[in-house]
Amino acid sequence: FWARIRSRTEREAVASALRTCRDVTWRRDDPLPFLTMTPTSWEILRIAMAQGVSLGEAATQDIGWFGRQAETEGGLEPVASDVSQSSGRKRL
Repeated sequence: FWARIRSRTEREAVASALRTCRDVTWRRDDPLPFLTMTPTSWEILRIAMAQGVSLGEAATQDIGWFGRQAETEGGLEPVASDVSQSSGRKRL
């Protein structure tokens, strides 16, 4: 993030905004969301650290395509026969 900000003026402006903005996970009268954030997201954090991927990638691994795949010249592609029509809904 910081490496993309080239000028010192821009870095100072971003740092100032980060210091003064309201934190959405911390409120003095309701500290529980902040305190439970790490334990409740531990599984995603563990996957991200182990695989060296972002939290977004780790969090969405379980919603990807897991059907049968065919090897093609350009890599792997889903096989059309894995998706069948039943009552207007797609299923694997």
